[in-house]
Amino acid sequence: MAAYPISANDLTAATAGLQDTRAATATVTCGACGCRLERSTAGDGSAIWRHFAGTSGHDARGCSVACAAADHDGRGSAI
Repeated sequence: MAAYPISANDLTAATAGLQDTRAATATVTCGACGCRLERSTAGDGSAIWRHFAGTSGHDARGCSVACAAADHDGRGSAI
């Protein structure tokens, strides 16, 4: 088999799609309480994460957490 050189730009372009796919499917947990978050879409089309719906001010487990109603980024920090 012949080896073909791959430029750094080609490698970056080829792996960029893989990184995006992993980020979209990875489990994101809340940095404050550890609850698993649900992926959603903000009004501008960007990805955000939210607590699974519970009652007002509570997460899906029924815990009262300050960030239950807040949008979160991909690292689990409330924004």
